[in-house]
Amino acid sequence: MTQHYQKNVTAIRKFCNHCNRLTMHRVSDRRVGSCMEIHADGLSKKQEAKLRQEIKQFELDKRNEKQNNLFEGDV
Repeated sequence: MTQHYQKNVTAIRKFCNHCNRLTMHRVSDRRVGSCMEIHADGLSKKQEAKLRQEIKQFELDKRNEKQNNLFEGDV
């Protein structure tokens, strides 16, 4: 069951799943709203590098698979 707050409450401190820590959350109409922290859109540089590496590895695996199957029908 959700908790309802008094009308004069504007924000509370609550654990945010996105930030993975305690942050301030808006309270509107006596119900908890969204996190007040700024959430960056997109990927971090570390996430981008990991994604590029995974794509490169996928392409290498795909290329190797095609080369292995190249002469299977000529046996």
